[in-house]
Amino acid sequence: MPIYVEVTYDMSKQLGSHRLEMEGSTVREVVEAVRARFADDPAMFETLTARTAVAVNGVLVRFRDRQETKLSDGDTLGFVKAAAGG
Repeated sequence: MPIYVEVTYDMSKQLGSHRLEMEGSTVREVVEAVRARFADDPAMFETLTARTAVAVNGVLVRFRDRQETKLSDGDTLGFVKAAAGG
């Protein structure tokens, strides 16, 4: 089942696309597929996932359920960067 992973603007410039099509039925499976996709460039995976929360279809997933959150065909998974300000 295709799951779409949205990438950051900087990564999209490097990849030539703003999203990746991956396979998986849980957040854990998709994150591992993304890690495998960047096996030759682990720094790219770290750039994508460092200090992030995970959102599915624009809704942050609960921390406790994060890795086992179920995904459906066509869902979009995004890595949401933390922001701070004052």
